[in-house]
Amino acid sequence: MLTDIELIKQDAMRKAYDKNGNEAMINHTSALKACELQGRHLQMWNDKVALTIETTTDEELHARIADLARKAGITSAII
Repeated sequence: MLTDIELIKQDAMRKAYDKNGNEAMINHTSALKACELQGRHLQMWNDKVALTIETTTDEELHARIADLARKAGITSAII
C-alpha cells in the first residue's frame, strides 16, 4: 500500500508543460494527499491524544514517599 501511495505521489509530482510552455506539476491535489497519507502512516501528527491515567492508593503513595525519603537520607518524613 505504501508503495502504491509513493507511485501515485511520484506520478502526480511529474513535471509537464502547459500550453504557454510553463513547467508545472501534473496534479498538486493528488501529490498533497499522497504526502498526507505517508505522514499519517509515519505518525508525524496525531488527531487524537492517547492518555493513560495511573491510579494509586494512599497506602502505595505513603510507601513510595517513605522509600524516597529513606533513599534521600531523611529520617523523619511527615506523611
